[in-house]
Amino acid sequence: MGAEQRDEQVDLTVRPIEAADEGRWRELFTAYGVFYETAFSDEVLDRVWALLSTTGSGVEALVAEADGVAVGFAHHRSHPDTFTGTRDRFLGDLYTDPDARGLGVGTMLIESIVGIARAAGETGVLRWITAADNERAQRVYDRIATRTTWLTYEVRHRSTPRYSPRSLGLKPSSRRMPRLACDGPSRGSRAGRLPNSMTG
Repeated sequence: MGAEQRDEQVDLTVRPIEAADEGRWRELFTAYGVFYETAFSDEVLDRVWALLSTTGSGVEALVAEADGVAVGFAHHRSHPDTFTGTRDRFLGDLYTDPDARGLGVGTMLIESIVGIARAAGETGVLRWITAADNERAQRVYDRIATRTTWLTYEVRHRSTPRYSPRSLGLKPSSRRMPRLACDGPSRGSRAGRLPNSMTG
C-alpha cells in the first residue's frame, strides 16, 4: 500500500485461503520473492503451500480479493506471550499485487488478522517486521500501527552452535553440523525472505 490512495471503487473482501487458491497464490508468492531478490523453488512453494493448507500446521493464511480476483495474501500465526501469559500474533508475509496497490488491500488484511485474534479471545498484539528501505509499506504501517524501537537478530539453525547438545542435557546428534556462520541471505537483508514487501 502506498501513501497515495486510489479513488476507484472496487469490491474488496478478505477470506481464509482455500485449495482453489493454490495457482494464484503461487503467482503472488513468487512475485513476493522477486521483490526481495529471492527465487522460490518448486520444492519451497510445495512446502509452504502444504503448511498453509494443513489445519494445525501453526500457520494461517488470508487472501484478499478485488472484484473476485485474488490480489493479495497474508500469512500469520498465533504464539504464546511469556510477558503476559496470553497469545500474540505474528504477521510473517504480506503482499499485494502491484496493480491493486493503493486500494487498501494491505490495511484490510492486517485488520482482518486483528479481528481473527480478537474473535479467538487473544488479548496480545500483532507484530511484524519489514525491510528498512521499504518506505512505501512503512508509510502505511505508520498510519495503522506503532513503530517500535526493537531490533531484529537471527542465527541460522544450521550454524555452528556455541553450546553442544551434551552441555544442554540433550542427546547429541550423530550427524555433524556444517559450519555455516550466517553465510547466506538472511531475513535482515534484501536477499532474504523478509515479510511485508509491498502492501496495498
